[in-house]
Amino acid sequence: RQCDFHNKRLILNAALLACGTLSHKLTFNTFIVINSKDPAAALKLALADPPLAAKEIAPKEEFASIVGLILYAQNQTSEIKKLLSELESSQCDLIMGCVFRLMEMGKKDKVNVFNSAVLFRWHKAMVDQYGEGIIVRHMTPREWI
Repeated sequence: RQCDFHNKRLILNAALLACGTLSHKLTFNTFIVINSKDPAAALKLALADPPLAAKEIAPKEEFASIVGLILYAQNQTSEIKKLLSELESSQCDLIMGCVFRLMEMGKKDKVNVFNSAVLFRWHKAMVDQYGEGIIVRHMTPREWI
């Protein structure tokens, strides 16, 4: 089943409320951009202020959930590749961190509205485009999502 981005916003709107991500300061603006049918702009806005220095897990999970909603809306390989071509490598590093965080959140038996297959599609597309270095950067000691 393929739906355009506009139709997927209904799923995203429900997921935003279900995930409890409304406390993140970018949520409202991201929500507006998501509804404007521009996934690249929504993703860039969501990635603009990551909580890298946060000591608590909650802000990082909220951030990853917001990014995940946009990733989930772009779930076909062709859509993913097109979107990745519009982003900088540093933004893709953040996305990879969010993919790993979302996988971890699902593993902890938390509420996870994200389909693992979609996360793996994003993971594969980023490795195809940026090489294995995008994975290795998350294994080195740095502050990540």
